[in-house]
Amino acid sequence: MTRLAGFFYLLRMIDKSNTGMSTSKFVADETFGCDNEARLLECIQNAYGNDMRRCAYKFSPFDFESDSCVVELKSRRCRKDTYQDTMVGANKIEKMLKDNRRCYCVFSFTDGVFSVEVTVDSVKQFRFSEGGRCDRGRVERRAYAFIPARLLEGLPVPLCPA
Repeated sequence: MTRLAGFFYLLRMIDKSNTGMSTSKFVADETFGCDNEARLLECIQNAYGNDMRRCAYKFSPFDFESDSCVVELKSRRCRKDTYQDTMVGANKIEKMLKDNRRCYCVFSFTDGVFSVEVTVDSVKQFRFSEGGRCDRGRVERRAYAFIPARLLEGLPVPLCPA
């Protein structure tokens, strides 16, 4: 855990330079994610408990939570197997590892909804590195956890609307 803690501290400095996004592509991506949160609420509840609720505060660390579980939902515009890994902010994984509840990263791809439970053991299989994108009008670089797609398990289709 010490190696991860040092990595998170070092790369947190990168995150500080990525504020103030407001391009139309960024707004479209944010809307896409919020729409998927609403669309997949029932799926999340079916998979993780009827007491799961969307976090109301825009800057909540997670998208869904209950007294026993937290879920971070990432919405993708590609298939699960498009890339070897899928990424989520390292800050989310860091918060999950400190949380006493069960923690899941859920990914909505074009070919289904998949998840991985975030535990001390599962995180050992993640790769942590700087990453980002530059298709929204500026370079966005930050610390990411790269989760191997092979670790993602599909949520049963009847649980999730198309």
